[in-house]
Amino acid sequence: MKREREEWEKQRLEENKRKEEELNEKEEQYKTQIQEKERKIHEEMKREQEEKTRREEEEEKRNREKQISDKQIQRLKNKQKLLEEQHEDELKRRRVEWREEYEREKEEMKKKICCETDHSLQGENKDIEPAGVNAEKIQNLFHRLHLEDKHLNKLRAADVLQITEHSLQSHESCAEEQLIQTFIQKLLMMNYRARYIKTNPLMNTVHPMDVQMSVFHCADVFLKQLMVTKLSQCQFALPLLVPDLFTQQIEFPLWTFRQINKSWKIRNTNNEIIRQTQLIYKTQTPMVFFFRFGSVSSSKSQLMNSLINEKHNMFFHRNCPDSSRTRVLMDGVVEITWFCPSGTNTDKFTECVVFCNLHGDAGDHEKQRQILTEILSSAQG
Repeated sequence: MKREREEWEKQRLEENKRKEEELNEKEEQYKTQIQEKERKIHEEMKREQEEKTRREEEEEKRNREKQISDKQIQRLKNKQKLLEEQHEDELKRRRVEWREEYEREKEEMKKKICCETDHSLQGENKDIEPAGVNAEKIQNLFHRLHLEDKHLNKLRAADVLQITEHSLQSHESCAEEQLIQTFIQKLLMMNYRARYIKTNPLMNTVHPMDVQMSVFHCADVFLKQLMVTKLSQCQFALPLLVPDLFTQQIEFPLWTFRQINKSWKIRNTNNEIIRQTQLIYKTQTPMVFFFRFGSVSSSKSQLMNSLINEKHNMFFHRNCPDSSRTRVLMDGVVEITWFCPSGTNTDKFTECVVFCNLHGDAGDHEKQRQILTEILSSAQG
């Protein structure tokens, strides 16, 4: 009995010892888990702190870059503003110079070609209306084209160069109130179809040259120069002498030719082809002047076209599309164009030749005939 009890006591002690060891082991495991969690928490806090520090550094960097960028943008804006002001000042200065030069050339040309003009003739012509043209017809034409106020408040190049919904589309036909805008749009695109724009077939069509000359009369000097340059690039004749709509004083817009170059080829004495390119307003060339008295059955302008270029109507004539007898603004206008030889055997002239065309009855436009006669006499002299 005693031995059994000792045995039991021994087992109990061993069991207690085993339980104590298990308890110690679990306690160690728990401590290890606690330490691992603390380590992870510490690492997480460390990462968060590092991330926070990194974000703060990036934010600070962005703020510095933004400040630098804002300063750069401000400097660029200031520089752009300064350049715009300088450009505007330069443009104003050039406008003054161009205007002064234009007026000076105009006065010099007037003195050159009108010094012998009879003053009594000028006084008579001042109050004479061109044949078939009067103030009522002009006002009616401007009303149809929506240009009533543009004879005084001139059309500007800045206005017609603006991009609009209408200018972004190509128009082969249009309403009459859009005729001027469509004409300018096509002309600026160097589209020769600018003279052949269709309108409402139920109405009397505005003569194509009335559209062109309406723009010319209502344009400021810069738009006139742009317009004439584009007419030249379309291989059309250019207005050389233009009667004022109401005073009938003759305008000689030589200044509008300043940007026009012409090129041609000639053969020298060795039969070598030589190419020449010159500013046309400075070029000295032979001149041919065409005019008619009274009415004739054939078209003078069409005859001139056949001499210069059989494939292209440089001068608008009675047999062109949309031509009519209702033109208002062309009588008394002198147009000019140039024959530029190609250096081939088919050339009708061996050198560059100027052709001038007086529209209308020459008997009604003595001043234009006299001016051109003076020019021809000066050229021969």
